[in-house]
Amino acid sequence: MRYCIDNGLHRQATNLPPTLDERRKQIFWTAYMLGRSVARTMGRTHSISDRDIDVPLPANIDDEPDTDEVIIAAIAQSNQHPSQITALTPAIRIFRLQQIDSKISHTVCRVDRDVSVIKPHKVARLRQALEEWKAGIPQTDPENKPHPHLTTDYHMIQYHKAIILLTLSFLPTLTPQNPTLHEIVHSAGQVCFLSKRLHDQQTYISFSLLSLHANFVAGLVMVYCFCLDSSIFSPEFSSSVRACSTMLYIISERWPKAVRSSCHCYDRK
Repeated sequence: MRYCIDNGLHRQATNLPPTLDERRKQIFWTAYMLGRSVARTMGRTHSISDRDIDVPLPANIDDEPDTDEVIIAAIAQSNQHPSQITALTPAIRIFRLQQIDSKISHTVCRVDRDVSVIKPHKVARLRQALEEWKAGIPQTDPENKPHPHLTTDYHMIQYHKAIILLTLSFLPTLTPQNPTLHEIVHSAGQVCFLSKRLHDQQTYISFSLLSLHANFVAGLVMVYCFCLDSSIFSPEFSSSVRACSTMLYIISERWPKAVRSSCHCYDRK
C-alpha cells in the first residue's frame, strides 16, 4: 500500500489511457483489500484513511482487453448492464464490502470511546449497508460450477464475517434476551459451516491466515455465547461447532506450527 500511495494510485487521475487507468485502479483496490484485511486480523491501524481516497473502483469488465478501444467498449457495455458477471465481479464485490468493513472499524472497533456511547443509528446504518450488499450478491447456478469466488456460499461467508465485526465489540454488554446475541451466534456458525461446505465441495479456495482467524474467532464467539446462555444449544449449533473444529484441523494440515495451538485452545474450550 505504501508504494501505491507514493505513486498516487489512491487519487483519481485524469487524461490517462483507459488501459493504464483501469490497471492503476485494479492494483490500488487489490492492495486496499489486502491491507484492510490483514490490518483488521492483526489488530493494526489502517495505512490510509478512506477520506484520503477518491479513486473509483475498477470497471466491471473482463480482465482480458488490452487495448484502449476494447476497454472503452467494455466499459460502455458494463454501464448498460451493471448486473453482468465478469472476471472482476467477485473482486469488485469484495472491494465494496471492505469499504463497509472499514467504516465499521472506524465507527465501532475503536479504543478511544466506549461502545456504550456509540449512537444506535450509526450501527443501524452500517447494518443496512451490509444488508444492501447481501441483496446484491450475484446469482449463479451451482450446476454450472461457477468460479469459487462467485458462489453464494463464499459471499455469505464474507457477509457473516462482517456481521461479527459489527457486533463483536458489543458482545460483553449483551444479555441472553438480546436478539443481537442470537444474530452473532448464527453468523459465527455460518462462517464455520459454509467454510466447511466450500471445502467439502472442493472449490479450491485457499484457506489462509485470514480463514484461520475468521474460523477461530467464530468458534470463540460460539463458546462465549454458550457459556452466557446455554439455551442456544441446538442441532444446528452443534453442527457449527463441529464444523469449526474440522476447519481448524484442515488448516492445521497446511500450517501445522502456525495453527496447532489454535486447535488445541478451541478443543479445550
